[in-house]
Amino acid sequence: MCPSSDWDRVERLYQRNKRRILGTLVIMLESQQDAQDALQDSLIKAAKSIDRIRQSESTDSWFVKIAMNSALDRIRKRSRTCMIPSGSFDDLATQHRAAVSPGTTPENAALLSEAIGFLSSLPEKHRLAYLMRHFLGLPPSDIADILDCESKHVSTYINRAQRAVERYFEDSGR
Repeated sequence: MCPSSDWDRVERLYQRNKRRILGTLVIMLESQQDAQDALQDSLIKAAKSIDRIRQSESTDSWFVKIAMNSALDRIRKRSRTCMIPSGSFDDLATQHRAAVSPGTTPENAALLSEAIGFLSSLPEKHRLAYLMRHFLGLPPSDIADILDCESKHVSTYINRAQRAVERYFEDSGR
């Protein structure tokens, strides 16, 4: 696998990032279990490739990329095999809150549930780009690498998703 000093480095990286990544993975994969599995896959992939990280790359960004790619692999596999019915948006919001912020108020929980429901209705690349930018803070260049597209397309995806979110909440009076 990897030397113990590298394993310690990967473990610290995992501990530092797992909460925010897990919350985003829950939204992307619409399942707490799938999100946890993707995060575990990421830990294993990181441990196997820690020696290949570029010197100019942030280890946090590197680990986030691995996690996002693990989630995208699961989404692709899911779409090749069959359509898996997703749970209710309330369940998804509950799972996201548990992964990200256990102290969410009931009012914020309702808003979060509604927002996650709306995000799930966006085209896949728009939703993924928006989540990676606004939930994980990834720069468009990293998102472009993960989605295998040009940075200008990522900016378009993010902007369209942002406008759709703003319109949705304006129309709903929030």
